[in-house]
Amino acid sequence: MKLKYLSIALFFLTACSVSKKNTTTSNVATQSTKENQVAAQQQAPVTAAVVKDVVSLKEMEDGKKLYVSNCVSCHAMKNPSDYTAAQWNSILPSMSRKAKIDDATQASIKKYLLASCK
Repeated sequence: MKLKYLSIALFFLTACSVSKKNTTTSNVATQSTKENQVAAQQQAPVTAAVVKDVVSLKEMEDGKKLYVSNCVSCHAMKNPSDYTAAQWNSILPSMSRKAKIDDATQASIKKYLLASCK
């Protein structure tokens, strides 16, 4: 009878031990994957997709207001999604010079446009 209880106890201890090892291995693998993703993001070039992930709602609202107030005075407002990030990166500097937009305002408008483009 003692042998039966001892066998059951040993079974449960073994099962718990295996479960903890699997959990620990899984946690280490998950942490390693997250570290690799962070490292890859830090090395990746800044693109429209990256901007979309980091621009806050307030920055979007501010950028849109500045875009509308500064750009509509010269021409009809363009839909940001009609252009790619590369196109906006070439359009914005020349338009900013023509409209005499300062660097801080241009940066805010650029965040909005890149977060809204195709």
